[in-house]
Amino acid sequence: MPSIDTSLTRRSLLLGAAAATAALSTTTAFADDALPPLGLPKGDTVLTVSGKITRHNVGNTAVFDMASIEALGLDSFTTLTPWTKRVKFEGVYLDKFLRYLGASGTKLVCTALNDYGCEIPLDMIAQDKPLMATRINGQFMPIDHFGPLFVIFDFDRHPEWQSNLIYNRCPWQLQTMQAV
Repeated sequence: MPSIDTSLTRRSLLLGAAAATAALSTTTAFADDALPPLGLPKGDTVLTVSGKITRHNVGNTAVFDMASIEALGLDSFTTLTPWTKRVKFEGVYLDKFLRYLGASGTKLVCTALNDYGCEIPLDMIAQDKPLMATRINGQFMPIDHFGPLFVIFDFDRHPEWQSNLIYNRCPWQLQTMQAV
């Protein structure tokens, strides 16, 4: 009976397992979800995302129109803010949006149309689930009323967030984000 080289068999099995593991580790968090691919926006660009992201559609950035943001699925909550009465905000949870882009790093640098800038720690986004709102009470937000995008926290759910630190992490008229 011929002898079998068991070290070669083990090595082949290990290499095959390593290749399968590597293939699985490159799968994005949303690979099994019914989220749309990141195509080019058909409407006016309302948001440009750069930095440590793995999905791009224009060079090293990801650009979005309102339809492509809302195509990720709308989430909502109703809350009272320092700037509004109790209203219903609708949009995409920021952690879901950043997972879709494959974002990494330690913080998200946000810039508004009026050049206001802020930084939001990525671990805070994952834990506290702020919304990148596209609508207030079912209506798109015009530029002169927080629009087109407004990062907002659910202050009713967590009264401890009612502080200047968190208020300053709520940019409205959001125009760009950079994962760093």
